[in-house]
Amino acid sequence: MSQVQEILHEFADVLTSLPGHTTSVVHEIRLNSDQVVRVKPYPLPFAAQEFVKEEVQKLLDLGVIEHSSSPYCSPIVIVKKKDGTLRLCIDLQKLNALTIFDANNIPLPEDLFAQLSHASIFTSCDLAKAYWQIPLHPESKIYTAFQTPLGLMQWTRMPFGLITAPATFCRLMRVVLGQSSSMHSYFDDTLLHTRAWDEH
Repeated sequence: MSQVQEILHEFADVLTSLPGHTTSVVHEIRLNSDQVVRVKPYPLPFAAQEFVKEEVQKLLDLGVIEHSSSPYCSPIVIVKKKDGTLRLCIDLQKLNALTIFDANNIPLPEDLFAQLSHASIFTSCDLAKAYWQIPLHPESKIYTAFQTPLGLMQWTRMPFGLITAPATFCRLMRVVLGQSSSMHSYFDDTLLHTRAWDEH
């Protein structure tokens, strides 16, 4: 345990709840139609309106969204998590229906499990706001616009809910992890596995 604590102390600068910003991959949204996606905002419960304002302001402060003048607009959805707290989401179904699919393959769980069979030491890393670490292509930002109590906003980073987001994230992780045989990524979880501690 002391070795783990030493590692955590040594690399404290990378252990954060704030999203990073990669320059290795950019997410581009390619559409198969010129149809503008404009969905009427869903009614927000009065009790959730202050929550939405606070969350939108946090996103602005982080720089993952910005003010927009886009003709596109997707609605906000408020989701209650298992612990009872609320989560701000964007309903991107209409946009996804017009998005050209990215066939970049995502690892199969069965293949990952097969590679873990000889390991005895495991470290799992959950990346902070994983998708938000990937910038959106400048021309793709307008497609992600959504209406808020603070006005129309659009994403500057790749948001959760885009149909092609998992493929882009897997592409990034292949770049980051390279040809490592002891590190694997499944969506936003990264697993390091070795037979012995000195290999870890």
